[in-house]
Amino acid sequence: MYDVGKILQVGGNGFKNEEPYYPSSRAATIIDINSDPPLVYDTDSMTYPRQWAQATVLPDGRVLVTGGSSLGDSDGVAAVQAAELWNPATGKWAVGASAGVYRGYHSAAVLLPDGAILTTGGGRQVR
Repeated sequence: MYDVGKILQVGGNGFKNEEPYYPSSRAATIIDINSDPPLVYDTDSMTYPRQWAQATVLPDGRVLVTGGSSLGDSDGVAAVQAAELWNPATGKWAVGASAGVYRGYHSAAVLLPDGAILTTGGGRQVR
């Protein structure tokens, strides 16, 4: 939930963990539960398709998406290292810095008191 009653859902499409047949999605959808019935509509898509990503709401209302994979839960060529930042005022995405370590299934991203984002965990390591 990036704002009161507003949910940003990003990526996905994995049927099950390690399933290589369902590519990840770039889609980003807003679910507004402030209205009855709730409104569901698309916003701009992310640059990279990903599943098993983390979305963290920043103090200014923007949403940082980190980690994930373009196929199943695997690093290697399927890993998405680049972070993406979504601005709810414009609905646009900007590509940010890239992680040095794959963060996928069983990972976490936490906003720290100083405004930094801590990403931890990982997932399956494909070698």
